This record gives sequence, C-alpha cells and structure tokens, in this order.
Amino acid sequence: MSRTETISPAIGAAAPQAQPMVVPPTLWVSVISHGHHAMLGGLLSELARQRGVTVVGVLVTLNAGEQWHVPEALGPWGRRVHILTPDRPRGFGANHNAAIEFALGEHHTDCVVVLNPDVQLPTIDTLSHLAHAALRPSVGAAYPRQIDAEGGTQDHERRWPSPVSLILRHLLPQVDQGAALEPDEHLVDWVNAACLVLPTTVWLRVGGFDERYYMYCEDVDLCARIRLQGLALSSANTEVVHGAERASRRHWRHLSWHVLSLMRLWSSPSYQQARQLPALRQSRAARGNSHRRVA
Repeated sequence: MSRTETISPAIGAAAPQAQPMVVPPTLWVSVISHGHHAMLGGLLSELARQRGVTVVGVLVTLNAGEQWHVPEALGPWGRRVHILTPDRPRGFGANHNAAIEFALGEHHTDCVVVLNPDVQLPTIDTLSHLAHAALRPSVGAAYPRQIDAEGGTQDHERRWPSPVSLILRHLLPQVDQGAALEPDEHLVDWVNAACLVLPTTVWLRVGGFDERYYMYCEDVDLCARIRLQGLALSSANTEVVHGAERASRRHWRHLSWHVLSLMRLWSSPSYQQARQLPALRQSRAARGNSHRRVA
C-alpha cells in the first residue's frame, strides 16, 4: 500500500482541492551468492529497471569466497549495490539476517526482499506488484508465481511437509498435494523463499530467519511463524522465472543438511502449532501472465 503526501497550494493562490501524490514503496533487496556471481549482473540490471517502487539498495552477500565487482554497465545505479563478504560461509538464513540487519541500520524501508540469484524478473513492475500485495492489511509476506524456463509452474506453493507427504511427493510427483477444493483453487501452507517480500515491520516482529537451519526448511519455519501472527501469505499478480537447482537431490552433503533441517522442523513448537491452522486458499485464475516485458 503506497504512502501519500499532500501538495499544498502556493501562498496567495486560489486553493484547489489537494491532490495526493503517491510515494512508491521503498525496498531493500538481499541476494546470497554461493558461486552464482555469473548470474548477478543480469539480476541487478532487472532490479535497476523496476518501476513503481524505490529500490534503496541491494545487499549482495558473497558466501563462497568468490571475487566479483559491480558491473560498470549499471552506471550510477550501481552505487546502490553493497557487497558483503562474511569471514566464513554461513547458512541461508544467517546471511539474509545479517544483510538485512545491516541494511535497516542504514535506512529503514517499507519492505525487505529475499531474492535468489537464479531468479529472473521478466517485467518492470514485478516488485511493485509484490510490494503492494505485501503492504495490504493482514498480510505477512507476498510472493509471485514461479515458472521455469519453459513457462511451466513450479511447486513453490506447498502443504506442510511430513514424512508421509514427502514419500508421496517423491513416489507420486504427478499428484498435486495441494489438491483443489474448487476447480480454480488450491490449498497452501507455505511458500519457498526464492522470491519473498515482507513488510519490514513483519520481518522485525518475527525476527527474520531462524539461523539454526543451516540450509533448507528455514522458509517453512518463517512461513509458520508469520502465519502464527495471524498474517496471510499473499499470492501477487505477477511471476518470476526460477532456476530451482534442488541440490539436495544431487549432492549427499546437501541431502544431509535437508534431513537435519527436517528433523529440527518437525520437533519445533512453531511447526507443531502452525499445522493446526487452516490452509490458505489460493486462486489459480487470479494470477496474471500478460505483463510488460523488460526491454
């Protein structure tokens, strides 16, 4: 929800009816690179072209010790990019928490954006749709529809994970675990954090990510704690392209992190309490696909 300012008439002039001037929502964007520096230039260019919001700055955390510099092609906008280099590799949540804490210490914004480096913003109003959705009353976070490079919808909206649901997910991947109650609706408990926009007040209230999750399930836990505040996850009328690497299916180290995170999640009070909440109804038909492409 955009802020408004009233423009006052000049002294001695006739007083016309005051016209509100819409002030775009302000955002900090946090991006973590685990050797994804080749993707950063394109993502930053897409962020620089966003309209309807003010991107105050972008925090790029280089978590794998890589060498990277802000592309000169960004021109003056490149001064909004802050490069953070932790002294040792940290988890997904810890890196985002540290970056956003630094950012808000510099400048308070309306929203914070958690964004993966392998996400593409195909339209110039993607962040505007997300920020306005996030700032609606009773919303804790907003997210876009996620598609792959071929245009297929990814499984970014999910039901709470359980041993049974994970077995079904891998043995019967064609079965929609968020089965629709109506032809144009499906049920959602949580969404992944590849592209997530939160009001700053909500981020501060829930305390960001739980850093005890090194990788995996920190987004499930965050959504659980947001929903326990009585706030909704809002599907914005926009979409992004997401690479979705799913490293835990290819690397034993990532698989071990995933299993450990699941064990922590299933024993956490927030997960146990959130499972008692009714699932959110999300409409498939409400998502629009006909937006302006970035030139």
